[in-house]
Amino acid sequence: MKLLSIVIPIYNEEEILETEVKSIINEMNNRKFEKYEIFLVENGSTDNTKNIAKELSEDFQNIKMISLKTSNYGRAIKDGILRCNGDNVAIFNIDFWDVDFLITSINYLLSGESDIVLGSKVMSESEDTRSLLRRFITKNFNLFLKLFFDSGGVDTHGLKLFRKNIIINIVKKCITDRELFDTEFILRSQMGGLRIKEIPVICEEKRKSTTGVLARVPSTIIDIVRLFYNIKIKYE
Repeated sequence: MKLLSIVIPIYNEEEILETEVKSIINEMNNRKFEKYEIFLVENGSTDNTKNIAKELSEDFQNIKMISLKTSNYGRAIKDGILRCNGDNVAIFNIDFWDVDFLITSINYLLSGESDIVLGSKVMSESEDTRSLLRRFITKNFNLFLKLFFDSGGVDTHGLKLFRKNIIINIVKKCITDRELFDTEFILRSQMGGLRIKEIPVICEEKRKSTTGVLARVPSTIIDIVRLFYNIKIKYE
């Protein structure tokens, strides 16, 4: 089996980082995963997250860690994809991960049925226990993407698995590097004809968001305008 990289952006996660990373390792080992790495991308944390991540990388051979100077979710994911070592790459959040998703998704990749697998929080079979506000935002954001970007309504934020070699050039083209980064590379993948499969997931809110949802609105609007111009009008 090819090496699997699990890229996890982390920011101010000192309360749950060690527990969640060790839980992922236990789950991976219980499911007999052998060739994998957990690639932690710390970005601008102001608490003890960086030190905890460094200690984990020293204690576990299959944990890698890099650190960025500023807080930037999209940049963390992008750098993780570009610098991780795996042939297949999964994107997890430290408070939202699912090894069952990996098992199902890998089968879709191996069968040749899809190039990218997304974990959807909005499918009828999914369970989303997050706050009403966050569910409302997700549902309406997906609707917005469907109307203005012809996305088909896919859930672009959340769990992902893909082959690195087919996504790498798309990732390098992305112009956004904040909250819209993973949305952009999924939209660009669709426009490039890649096969995308959505599967249901269970999404539980393990802790409140480390960055305020409403505080991200201005920068997200700016990036939406930039994105629309570049991939719908200019298309580059």
